[in-house]
Amino acid sequence: MLHYRLLRSAGFDAAEVVVVGESLKLGMPKNGFIMTRKVDGRDLSELYRASNSHQRKHIVIHFATLVGKLHQNGFFGSIRLKDIFSSDAPGTSMQLTLIDREVRNPYPKRVTTQRTLSRLLLNIRRQTRQGEIFSDREWDLFCRFYCHEVATSPPIKSRFLRHEVKQLLQRLSGRDSSRH
Repeated sequence: MLHYRLLRSAGFDAAEVVVVGESLKLGMPKNGFIMTRKVDGRDLSELYRASNSHQRKHIVIHFATLVGKLHQNGFFGSIRLKDIFSSDAPGTSMQLTLIDREVRNPYPKRVTTQRTLSRLLLNIRRQTRQGEIFSDREWDLFCRFYCHEVATSPPIKSRFLRHEVKQLLQRLSGRDSSRH
């Protein structure tokens, strides 16, 4: 519940956590759950899949901006489209609400270029494995709007980030095709 409070105090809209629990096996976490107050709307992955290309563009821009702001504020927890709800239609100024935001270490971390880049690429890897795959053009937009929000030293340039994302996606698609 602390992470929720920290996110809210930093200006992010996050679903209010009511209860958190986990089961342990030999003292190690086995699985867990989070219960929050009801959040109106749909998760962004549903909205994205149901949208046309123009609406998807708006979803990607809002998602990139939110992830960039989270990272700029030191919140590097995993975030995918399915971790965000919106009650607004794509193409409008979407109000985004974070869900499932409890983490073991909730405090903001120091913002560094390496941490920012490695956490973003980890998020993209997880997002891709969940089937949340953007088009090349959408990745270009994502990188541009993400980099606009993040101020690291040295700065992460949109072109460099796009290259890193492209390499990651190629590695992931190579791994998937080698499994079949």
